[in-house]
Amino acid sequence: MSRYGQEARSYALVILAVALATLLLLRALDRPRSPWRWAGYALTLVLTGLLHLIALSVVLAHACLLVAHARQDRSLWWKAASALAAVAGCVAPLAVLGRSQAQRQLYWVPAPDGWALGSLAQGLFASALGGGAVIALAVLARSRRRAPLVLCGVWALLPPFLVWAASHGEVSYFRSVYVLFTLPAWALLAGAGLAAASRSRKTAAALVATPAVLTLPDQRQMRQPFEHDAPVPLDYAAAADVIKRLHRPGDAVVYDRADTWKLDDGVRYYLPRDLRLRDVFLARTPAAIDDLYAVQCSVPDLCVEDEPRVWLLTQGTGFPFNAIDPAQAGALQRRYTVSGSRSVMGMTVSLLERTGRR
Repeated sequence: MSRYGQEARSYALVILAVALATLLLLRALDRPRSPWRWAGYALTLVLTGLLHLIALSVVLAHACLLVAHARQDRSLWWKAASALAAVAGCVAPLAVLGRSQAQRQLYWVPAPDGWALGSLAQGLFASALGGGAVIALAVLARSRRRAPLVLCGVWALLPPFLVWAASHGEVSYFRSVYVLFTLPAWALLAGAGLAAASRSRKTAAALVATPAVLTLPDQRQMRQPFEHDAPVPLDYAAAADVIKRLHRPGDAVVYDRADTWKLDDGVRYYLPRDLRLRDVFLARTPAAIDDLYAVQCSVPDLCVEDEPRVWLLTQGTGFPFNAIDPAQAGALQRRYTVSGSRSVMGMTVSLLERTGRR
């Protein structure tokens, strides 16, 4: 949770919403005549869908539990159906809108092969060894009642399979972070397995301490500089420092937006607030249009003004003009030459100076 919280991601809230929805469903089944309990369950599922649509696949685990209880109380069929229909009605507009944007936002996610499911534990648990220990304990889970095991088993296993299967169409959704909401189920199953495998507190403590110690290298690795940017770490601070030291009043800037993710925001974060550079090809910011991507100048030649110097920030270490849009590169090359470049981690900071011809 702390790892993704550092990136201001919502996965901790998603896990909370899924766990709370499951708890409220159990409370509703304890007292099925209470409309308030069903309303609380439905509202929490709506919150889950608004936070992350894929997390609504937990409803399949809930459905298994509802079917088991409905055999004894047939009124549960219409009560559960009413709650889930209300959830579907609230979430449907977001699902339609999300579907229309999925290709543009997830174009970079590859379709998973057969081995992808096997490697999911590394991303899901942030440690292959830690994941293996949790799964091993989960396999040992036992309970006098079948329903809790079925609920947690379906919750833990089915969503990843469904996401894997759905990722062989136009859009791939197969990323470990999208199924982090299954972690509470794995924890419950591992706890049940720990209880079944240990006959004393000392044994239980040893079973918990051993993987905790063995996964310390993974914990340390996750906290290394640039680890969150793997496999392409970018040193935004170092790039900003180059500009800060060599900046002159009137300088402009061009950011590589062709093959990078938020390189512009990353560098701007480390620049002094009073150091303002005109973003040459920026037409509208993502915040202004409620989107992930900026709108860039449609005719680059018309957006280049009279700045004597332009900073060009690109990903990688190749020729900087090759990293940006060809039309933008042409507009710059007709007016500027590269007077110097400096490489930092994953990036190149180039200074362009005006040639005197237009």
